[in-house]
Amino acid sequence: MQKEASVALNINNIHLKIQLSKLESQIQTLENEIQVVEQENYELSQLCDEADHKLIMKIEKESENYIAKIKQIENDEAFILNQEVNDKIRELEFRANEFSQRKNDSNTNYLVYLIMFFVGIWISNLV
Repeated sequence: MQKEASVALNINNIHLKIQLSKLESQIQTLENEIQVVEQENYELSQLCDEADHKLIMKIEKESENYIAKIKQIENDEAFILNQEVNDKIRELEFRANEFSQRKNDSNTNYLVYLIMFFVGIWISNLV
């Protein structure tokens, strides 16, 4: 009976060793899979960092383009406003010149009438 128990124990021992070997093999497989996943995670992290950098660069470039467009629009608006102001100034200068000319004409006419008046008085005194 002791022999049978010993054989049974040896069989059980062999069975446990086989299970242990299978478990060790599964553990090794899982460790290998973990290493693969960690490597893939690292590579994905690198790709994400590169994508983030590219996206940031693209956003910065687009921002610079938009800022340049805004500045161009501001410059265009300032140029148009400056043109309008210059047009208004020319119009006011033209009106001022017209007014000055009319005033000069009026003064000249007044002077001519005054001279004619005095010449008329002088002639009437002669007669």
